[in-house]
Formats: sequence, structure tokens, C-alpha cells
Amino acid sequence: MKLNITQKLNRLAELMDDIATDREGFAPEKAPHLAALAEIQKREDETVAHLAIEAADLTAKIKTETVAAQQTTHGHSLMAVYAKGRVTWDGKGLDGYAVANPEVAAFRRVGEPSVSIREVKK
Repeated sequence: MKLNITQKLNRLAELMDDIATDREGFAPEKAPHLAALAEIQKREDETVAHLAIEAADLTAKIKTETVAAQQTTHGHSLMAVYAKGRVTWDGKGLDGYAVANPEVAAFRRVGEPSVSIREVKK
């Protein structure tokens, strides 16, 4: 029997629920270790906090200077890639303009459709 899209979505939801339930089954096994893990995570965060702040500050400076230089710059293991600003158009405005000026429609391109799976808000 071939399933329609609604049936497939419902099966996908069942599978996702089963995965969540199976993961929850491991919770009792994990519980004794969570407090120790939280303490380790706290110490780790404290240890690297100043480095993370310095890295964020340096990243911002690199980005600002790269935009000013308008060129990609290479380091030993990282590079700051410069990309020109993207050109965008007012689609609604151009569609309206194309009604009065049909020759503009020759420059219109439509990309491939895409699908994202999202949870239904209840």
C-alpha cells in the first residue's frame, strides 16, 4: 500500500516520538552522572571564558578589517573570506512593474521549490 504525504507525516511523527521515548529510557542510567558532568562543564566554562571573550573580540575585528580591505585573507589554518554584498530586488514591486513593462519578465528566474518539516503548533 502506498502512503500519501499525510500518512507519511503521521508515520514520521510516530518515529520521532518513539526516538524520544527510547532516549528517555536511558535517563535513569544517565542520572547518577549528570551532577558530576555539570560540575565538569562549569569548571570548563570558567577555564575557557576569557579565551572565548578574546576570540569573539578578535573575530569582530577581523571581520571589520576584512570588509574594509575588501579581500580574502589567509592565515595558517583559518581564512577570512570576503564576499560582496548580495544584490536583492523588491519582488512585489518588480512584478507590478512587469505588468506594465512585460519585457522585464524575461529576466525573472524562479528557483527550485524546497520543503522543511516543522512541528504543528498546538
